[in-house]
Amino acid sequence: MKYHLENESIIIAERNKCFCKQVANAKELFNNLTYCQCSVEFNKQFFTASLGKEVQVELLQSIICGAKSCKFRITI
Repeated sequence: MKYHLENESIIIAERNKCFCKQVANAKELFNNLTYCQCSVEFNKQFFTASLGKEVQVELLQSIICGAKSCKFRITI
């Protein structure tokens, strides 16, 4: 996973492989980001625990929807 500090309160996290075992091998692309909300919650819990404060996570793009990577915006 790659991390980029956009500013003092926003981290962009990007992964070039789908880490969700339930969809990583799907044969067809999905037409919305709904299924990937478990990854949003995973990142929220991870960064909240790591930083010791509540964060907000937004899924920007997803491999299962046709993007080259999964990308998340973490707002502290």
